[in-house]
Amino acid sequence: ELTEARVTIQARDADLPVDKLFRVELTGNRLEVAEQSEHGSFLQSVLGGDLRGIGRDRRIEFDIVIELPAGSTVKVGVGSADVSSTGRLGTTSVSSGSSKVALELVDGALQLRGGSGHAEVHQVTGSCHVRGGSGLVRIGEVGGALSVAVGSGEVAIGVAHGSVRVRSGSGSTVIEAAEQDVDVASSSGPVTIGLRPGQPARLDVATGSGRLNTEMPVQDSAPVGEAITIRARTGSGDVTVRRAATVAG
Repeated sequence: ELTEARVTIQARDADLPVDKLFRVELTGNRLEVAEQSEHGSFLQSVLGGDLRGIGRDRRIEFDIVIELPAGSTVKVGVGSADVSSTGRLGTTSVSSGSSKVALELVDGALQLRGGSGHAEVHQVTGSCHVRGGSGLVRIGEVGGALSVAVGSGEVAIGVAHGSVRVRSGSGSTVIEAAEQDVDVASSSGPVTIGLRPGQPARLDVATGSGRLNTEMPVQDSAPVGEAITIRARTGSGDVTVRRAATVAG
Protein backbone atom coordinates (compact mmCIF):
# COMPACT_ATOMS: atom_id res chain seq x y z
CA GLU A 1 0.00 0.00 0.00
CA LEU A 2 1.33 3.41 -1.02
CA THR A 3 1.18 5.60 2.09
CA GLU A 4 4.19 7.81 1.50
CA ALA A 5 6.60 8.74 -1.26
CA ARG A 6 9.37 11.20 -1.93
CA VAL A 7 9.50 13.26 -5.12
CA THR A 8 12.51 15.36 -6.08
CA ILE A 9 12.31 17.61 -9.16
CA GLN A 10 15.33 19.61 -10.17
CA ALA A 11 15.46 21.91 -13.16
CA ARG A 12 18.71 21.94 -15.07
CA ASP A 13 18.12 25.67 -15.37
CA ALA A 14 18.09 26.74 -11.70
CA ASP A 15 15.91 29.79 -12.39
CA LEU A 16 12.82 27.80 -13.34
CA PRO A 17 9.92 27.70 -10.85
CA VAL A 18 9.62 23.93 -10.52
CA ASP A 19 6.77 24.11 -8.01
CA LYS A 20 4.64 25.96 -10.55
CA LEU A 21 5.46 23.69 -13.48
CA PHE A 22 4.53 20.34 -11.93
CA ARG A 23 1.69 18.95 -9.87
CA VAL A 24 2.49 16.29 -7.25
CA GLU A 25 -0.50 14.65 -5.59
CA LEU A 26 -0.89 11.60 -3.37
CA THR A 27 -4.54 10.53 -3.31
CA GLY A 28 -5.22 7.29 -1.51
CA ASN A 29 -2.84 4.76 -3.04
CA ARG A 30 -2.20 6.81 -6.18
CA LEU A 31 0.76 9.13 -6.66
CA GLU A 32 0.57 11.42 -9.66
CA VAL A 33 3.42 13.57 -10.97
CA ALA A 34 2.21 15.64 -13.91
CA GLU A 35 3.22 18.65 -15.93
CA GLN A 36 1.13 21.73 -15.17
CA SER A 37 -0.25 22.24 -18.64
CA GLU A 38 -3.69 22.36 -20.17
CA HIS A 39 -3.11 18.93 -21.66
CA GLY A 40 -1.94 17.39 -18.37
CA SER A 41 0.73 15.23 -20.00
CA PHE A 42 2.30 12.84 -17.56
CA LEU A 43 5.92 12.70 -16.46
CA GLN A 44 5.73 9.87 -13.94
CA SER A 45 8.60 7.98 -12.30
CA VAL A 46 11.12 9.51 -14.76
CA LEU A 47 14.80 10.30 -14.72
CA GLY A 48 15.97 12.95 -17.18
CA GLY A 49 12.50 14.28 -18.04
CA ASP A 50 12.04 17.12 -20.49
CA LEU A 51 9.30 19.73 -20.79
CA ARG A 52 8.62 21.87 -23.85
CA GLY A 53 5.63 23.78 -22.52
CA ILE A 54 7.29 27.17 -21.88
CA GLY A 55 8.59 29.19 -24.78
CA ARG A 56 8.01 28.08 -28.35
CA ASP A 57 11.70 27.64 -29.11
CA ARG A 58 13.00 26.82 -25.66
CA ARG A 59 13.84 23.33 -24.47
CA ILE A 60 13.38 22.92 -20.73
CA GLU A 61 14.94 19.94 -18.95
CA PHE A 62 14.35 18.39 -15.55
CA ASP A 63 15.60 15.50 -13.48
CA ILE A 64 12.76 13.77 -11.63
CA VAL A 65 13.43 11.17 -8.93
CA ILE A 66 10.55 9.34 -7.24
CA GLU A 67 11.08 7.07 -4.25
CA LEU A 68 8.29 4.54 -3.65
CA PRO A 69 7.71 1.53 -1.40
CA ALA A 70 9.07 -1.70 -2.89
CA GLY A 71 6.57 -3.49 -5.11
CA SER A 72 4.58 -0.39 -6.08
CA THR A 73 2.64 -0.45 -9.34
CA VAL A 74 4.15 2.04 -11.80
CA LYS A 75 2.85 3.63 -14.99
CA VAL A 76 5.17 5.89 -16.98
CA GLY A 77 4.45 8.01 -20.03
CA VAL A 78 7.22 10.11 -21.61
CA GLY A 79 8.29 11.49 -24.96
CA SER A 80 12.07 11.26 -25.12
CA ALA A 81 13.11 11.10 -21.47
CA ASP A 82 15.15 8.19 -20.17
CA VAL A 83 13.48 5.95 -17.58
CA SER A 84 15.37 3.92 -15.00
CA SER A 85 14.59 2.12 -11.76
CA THR A 86 16.46 0.35 -8.98
CA GLY A 87 14.95 -2.09 -6.52
CA ARG A 88 11.69 -4.01 -6.86
CA LEU A 89 8.72 -2.62 -8.76
CA GLY A 90 5.30 -4.19 -9.02
CA THR A 91 3.32 -4.43 -12.26
CA THR A 92 4.85 -1.81 -14.58
CA SER A 93 3.90 -0.08 -17.83
CA VAL A 94 6.24 2.25 -19.76
CA SER A 95 5.24 4.14 -22.92
CA SER A 96 7.74 6.38 -24.69
CA GLY A 97 8.66 7.88 -28.01
CA SER A 98 12.44 7.54 -28.05
CA SER A 99 13.92 6.69 -24.67
CA LYS A 100 16.39 4.44 -22.95
CA VAL A 101 14.61 2.22 -20.43
CA ALA A 102 16.59 0.39 -17.72
CA LEU A 103 14.71 -1.58 -15.04
CA GLU A 104 16.21 -3.77 -12.34
CA LEU A 105 13.35 -5.99 -11.12
CA VAL A 106 9.67 -6.07 -12.04
CA ASP A 107 7.79 -8.36 -9.65
CA GLY A 108 4.70 -8.81 -11.80
CA ALA A 109 3.78 -8.10 -15.41
CA LEU A 110 5.67 -5.64 -17.62
CA GLN A 111 4.55 -3.73 -20.70
CA LEU A 112 7.00 -1.66 -22.75
CA ARG A 113 5.92 0.43 -25.73
CA GLY A 114 8.16 2.81 -27.65
CA GLY A 115 9.16 4.14 -31.02
CA SER A 116 12.92 3.78 -30.68
CA GLY A 117 15.53 3.38 -27.99
CA HIS A 118 17.12 0.64 -25.93
CA ALA A 119 15.27 -1.36 -23.30
CA GLU A 120 17.22 -3.38 -20.73
CA VAL A 121 15.50 -5.30 -17.93
CA HIS A 122 17.30 -7.53 -15.46
CA GLN A 123 14.33 -9.65 -14.32
CA VAL A 124 10.56 -9.90 -14.79
CA THR A 125 8.71 -12.43 -12.62
CA GLY A 126 5.46 -12.28 -14.62
CA SER A 127 4.56 -11.91 -18.27
CA CYS A 128 6.32 -9.39 -20.50
CA HIS A 129 5.08 -7.61 -23.63
CA VAL A 130 7.41 -5.38 -25.67
CA ARG A 131 6.46 -3.30 -28.73
CA GLY A 132 8.90 -0.97 -30.44
CA GLY A 133 10.15 0.43 -33.70
CA SER A 134 13.90 0.03 -33.37
CA GLY A 135 16.59 -0.50 -30.77
CA LEU A 136 18.01 -3.14 -28.47
CA VAL A 137 15.70 -5.26 -26.31
CA ARG A 138 17.62 -7.13 -23.60
CA ILE A 139 15.90 -9.07 -20.80
CA GLY A 140 17.86 -11.20 -18.36
CA GLU A 141 15.09 -13.47 -17.04
CA VAL A 142 11.34 -13.75 -17.65
CA GLY A 143 9.07 -15.84 -15.47
CA GLY A 144 5.92 -15.75 -17.62
CA ALA A 145 5.04 -15.56 -21.29
CA LEU A 146 7.17 -13.20 -23.37
CA SER A 147 6.01 -11.35 -26.50
CA VAL A 148 8.31 -9.04 -28.47
CA ALA A 149 7.53 -7.15 -31.68
CA VAL A 150 10.09 -4.73 -33.14
CA GLY A 151 10.81 -3.25 -36.52
CA SER A 152 14.58 -3.59 -36.27
CA GLY A 153 17.17 -4.22 -33.62
CA GLU A 154 18.71 -6.92 -31.49
CA VAL A 155 16.54 -9.07 -29.22
CA ALA A 156 18.54 -10.78 -26.45
CA ILE A 157 16.85 -12.94 -23.80
CA GLY A 158 18.66 -14.78 -21.01
CA VAL A 159 16.30 -17.32 -19.38
CA ALA A 160 12.72 -17.67 -20.63
CA HIS A 161 10.69 -19.79 -18.19
CA GLY A 162 7.48 -19.25 -20.20
CA SER A 163 6.62 -19.31 -23.88
CA VAL A 164 8.32 -16.87 -26.25
CA ARG A 165 6.99 -15.12 -29.34
CA VAL A 166 9.23 -12.74 -31.30
CA ARG A 167 8.43 -10.79 -34.46
CA SER A 168 11.02 -8.51 -36.05
CA GLY A 169 11.76 -6.92 -39.38
CA SER A 170 15.52 -7.21 -39.09
CA GLY A 171 18.09 -7.97 -36.45
CA SER A 172 19.35 -10.91 -34.46
CA THR A 173 17.33 -12.88 -31.90
CA VAL A 174 19.11 -14.79 -29.11
CA ILE A 175 17.43 -16.82 -26.36
CA GLU A 176 20.08 -18.29 -24.09
CA ALA A 177 17.79 -20.80 -22.34
CA ALA A 178 14.24 -21.60 -23.50
CA GLU A 179 12.08 -23.77 -21.24
CA GLN A 180 8.76 -23.55 -23.12
CA ASP A 181 7.60 -23.19 -26.72
CA VAL A 182 9.38 -20.63 -28.92
CA ASP A 183 7.98 -18.94 -32.03
CA VAL A 184 10.36 -16.55 -33.84
CA ALA A 185 9.81 -14.87 -37.21
CA SER A 186 12.16 -12.32 -38.79
CA SER A 187 12.58 -10.91 -42.28
CA SER A 188 16.35 -10.97 -41.85
CA GLY A 189 18.77 -11.81 -39.09
CA PRO A 190 20.17 -14.89 -37.33
CA VAL A 191 18.20 -16.77 -34.67
CA THR A 192 19.91 -18.60 -31.79
CA ILE A 193 18.04 -20.70 -29.21
CA GLY A 194 19.55 -22.56 -26.27
CA LEU A 195 18.01 -25.64 -24.66
CA ARG A 196 18.63 -27.08 -21.20
CA PRO A 197 20.46 -30.43 -21.04
CA GLY A 198 18.03 -33.28 -21.69
CA GLN A 199 15.24 -31.02 -22.96
CA PRO A 200 13.63 -32.62 -26.05
CA ALA A 201 12.22 -30.31 -28.71
CA ARG A 202 10.29 -30.50 -31.96
CA LEU A 203 11.91 -28.33 -34.63
CA ASP A 204 9.93 -26.43 -37.26
CA VAL A 205 12.52 -24.28 -39.05
CA ALA A 206 12.55 -22.44 -42.36
CA THR A 207 15.15 -19.99 -43.68
CA GLY A 208 15.38 -18.45 -47.12
CA SER A 209 19.13 -18.01 -47.43
CA GLY A 210 20.55 -19.44 -44.22
CA ARG A 211 21.33 -22.75 -42.58
CA LEU A 212 20.08 -24.77 -39.63
CA ASN A 213 22.91 -25.42 -37.20
CA THR A 214 22.64 -27.63 -34.13
CA GLU A 215 25.16 -29.31 -31.86
CA MET A 216 22.53 -31.76 -30.61
CA PRO A 217 21.29 -34.94 -32.31
CA VAL A 218 18.34 -34.51 -34.71
CA GLN A 219 16.01 -37.39 -35.61
CA ASP A 220 12.86 -37.82 -37.69
CA SER A 221 10.92 -39.77 -35.05
CA ALA A 222 8.95 -38.11 -32.26
CA PRO A 223 11.09 -37.12 -29.26
CA VAL A 224 10.93 -39.07 -26.04
CA GLY A 225 9.66 -37.13 -23.03
CA GLU A 226 7.78 -33.85 -22.75
CA ALA A 227 8.96 -31.86 -25.74
CA ILE A 228 8.67 -28.16 -26.44
CA THR A 229 8.19 -26.75 -29.94
CA ILE A 230 10.79 -24.53 -31.56
CA ARG A 231 9.39 -22.66 -34.56
CA ALA A 232 11.71 -20.30 -36.42
CA ARG A 233 11.20 -18.42 -39.70
CA THR A 234 13.72 -16.05 -41.22
CA GLY A 235 14.15 -14.69 -44.73
CA SER A 236 17.92 -14.53 -44.42
CA GLY A 237 20.14 -15.67 -41.59
CA ASP A 238 21.16 -18.89 -39.87
CA VAL A 239 19.05 -20.65 -37.26
CA THR A 240 21.11 -22.21 -34.47
CA VAL A 241 19.82 -24.55 -31.78
CA ARG A 242 22.43 -25.25 -29.12
CA ARG A 243 22.90 -26.35 -25.55
CA ALA A 244 22.07 -23.57 -23.12
CA ALA A 245 24.99 -21.65 -21.73
CA THR A 246 25.43 -21.52 -17.96
CA VAL A 247 22.82 -18.92 -17.02
CA ALA A 248 20.80 -18.22 -13.92
CA GLY A 249 17.27 -19.51 -13.48
